Amino acid sequence: MTSGPEHPVRVRLEEVLADVWMLNGEIIEPLSLEPAIRNIEETIEVYKRIEADDAYSTEGDQ
Repeated sequence: MTSGPEHPVRVRLEEVLADVWMLNGEIIEPLSLEPAIRNIEETIEVYKRIEADDAYSTEGDQ
């Protein structure tokens, strides 16, 4: 499904995560982007698991 860490969606998620972290430090104290940060981090983790599963299934086919 994915083609490794250079997959365009995963690369873009990493870029968005960096931007959101930067913005989180610039907003006023009672507000936080932590829920968005967790969501993006969890999505990246899912991509990593999918890539691992793809690599495992590819090895089994050979």
